Amino acid sequence: MSKRKLPSASGADTNSTKKGSVVTTHDLLTFLMITVVCFIQALAINGFYGAHGLLSGGITGISFLLDYMFGIPKWVGIVVLNIPVCVVGFICLKPRFVVFSVIGTLMLALAVALTDGFTIPVENELVATLIGAAIIGVTSAPIVKRYATLGALDVVSGILSKRFSGAEDYFPVAHDAILEMYRQVGQLTLNDAGLATRGLLVRHLVLPGCVDDTRRVLDAIADMLPRTTYLSLMRQYAPTPAITEPPLNRKLTDREYDRACTYCCDLGFENVYIQDWDSADLAFTPIFTEQQ
Repeated sequence: MSKRKLPSASGADTNSTKKGSVVTTHDLLTFLMITVVCFIQALAINGFYGAHGLLSGGITGISFLLDYMFGIPKWVGIVVLNIPVCVVGFICLKPRFVVFSVIGTLMLALAVALTDGFTIPVENELVATLIGAAIIGVTSAPIVKRYATLGALDVVSGILSKRFSGAEDYFPVAHDAILEMYRQVGQLTLNDAGLATRGLLVRHLVLPGCVDDTRRVLDAIADMLPRTTYLSLMRQYAPTPAITEPPLNRKLTDREYDRACTYCCDLGFENVYIQDWDSADLAFTPIFTEQQ
């Protein structure tokens, strides 16, 4: 298992524009980052996946499938399939987030079209898949941190954040908070009795129907913190009788939790706390309406 050096936490971006300006320095840097990342990902997708007739994930993967089966250009699929996602995003999310998502979608489609036919000489399909996935995962995290996406399922993640947490920018805010906590207290340290005395333990609640989002969270943690960071993958979600809307009206399945734990281990994290199935019980949920 590997260990990654923690990058220095960056401060707030300097806004060099006048008050009231529509476009800020932060926006320009975000646009530049989106452009660079789109071309890096396009090279990885075409070079590693396309060269072997493989599929990537999400809408881009569906676009590749349409190209393989019907000859529809990949860039066309990326644009067309993202239209309904972006429309829903405009209805549910802040305009800035969706505008950058639209820019990311169009830029990725352009990059995929310009790099079509590009190959990277890796003969082993498994190796090609792993390298391509690593590049896509590592390059996506900085974009999300800047409250932007390349479209597709990342827009859906923003909708889920707003729906479940009441904050569509939950992830970038939590990302910066975790980095700051790590800067202040560092790794978790335990005494001889196994009790925590100081340091960071990242707790993540795996929700039913949202394992892919858990994988994105784990990718981001792997990108910003060492693999020796202590994690707690919780499966204790238990719906109250008042919750009737899927998927939150049920508990996590064994398969969903196993997928999350397996992915966490595959990323190389060394200190991971997991929970048994019986932790998902309302008996462990405080009654917040009662006065103490």
